[in-house]
Amino acid sequence: MLYEKFETDISYDNLTTVLSNVTERSCLLGGWAVYLTVNDGYKSLNNMNYHGSRDTDLGFHFSGNESLDDIVGSGLNQTVIALKNLGYRSSGFRMFQHYRRETRKLLSPDGSRKIPMYDLFVLYVDLMTDRQPLGITKALGITPVVEKMLVPVF
Repeated sequence: MLYEKFETDISYDNLTTVLSNVTERSCLLGGWAVYLTVNDGYKSLNNMNYHGSRDTDLGFHFSGNESLDDIVGSGLNQTVIALKNLGYRSSGFRMFQHYRRETRKLLSPDGSRKIPMYDLFVLYVDLMTDRQPLGITKALGITPVVEKMLVPVF
């Protein structure tokens, strides 16, 4: 098993909560995209679910010419707000939160510093854009990865 079931359960619950708060177009990438694509067929062949994912990768469209108001009203910002409401913190292009393995409970930043590494697991959400408008870091407090392969997706 790639991840413990409780890790993927928490990640999936967070993903569905976040996506329910995003009204703008976005693109699910990575392990959860694969899971949603292949799980039905995998389950019918193997009588069990395909493994989920712990981390989430999301892509967003920008023309590159957005105003600060456009950036603040974007699906990316809706996602950042939803993640912060779930207790995620930002670091560069990713948002993250720490959980304690033993209790499976979300930890505060101070609480996570007091727990040994072997008893922690971290959920990451990596945020990507097809283009990066000027001022996005100032407006949102994050610097998403620019992934040019998203251009034809949007």
